[in-house]
Amino acid sequence: LVTLADVAEFALDKGEFEAAKALASQALKHLYPIHAARVRFYCILLRAHFNLEELDDAENFYKEATTSINLHLGVRHPLLITLHGIYAYLFVSKQRWKEAEITYQTSMVCCIKGLGPNHAQTAQLHMDFGLFYLKKPNSREKALAHFEQAYMIYHSYFEKNDGLPGSEILADAAI
Repeated sequence: LVTLADVAEFALDKGEFEAAKALASQALKHLYPIHAARVRFYCILLRAHFNLEELDDAENFYKEATTSINLHLGVRHPLLITLHGIYAYLFVSKQRWKEAEITYQTSMVCCIKGLGPNHAQTAQLHMDFGLFYLKKPNSREKALAHFEQAYMIYHSYFEKNDGLPGSEILADAAI
């Protein structure tokens, strides 16, 4: 099933959304209905349906993935943060700013509650939020605030854990 997921994700990357849907649907037939491995295939289906403008189906797979993660891993698991980030990114790609912002906010709440406000993944989410606000019209001030917050977290985190200055890490992350 791992190979099937890899092939389906490759199809997504090539823009072959129908093929990705078929492969993911085929894989789901071989997994128990509440198996945690279904999350990866739900995410493939989410992305494929979203890119085909089948938004109701995409939302259903987002909900299925969220439910599965909550059930198997808990409501504060980092995979849930990643799922929200994927969904938000999809909204950004369609310039659906309000939905993207709400989904990024959901991800941020999950991240802060699950990992804490000073975790490296929280800093990365601030970077993602900042990039979102750079794309959203008239939101550069909000982008700057998130980039500053990311810098502060990276600086504190890496200086404390590795002795590396946060500014170098932030510069690498921005590239």
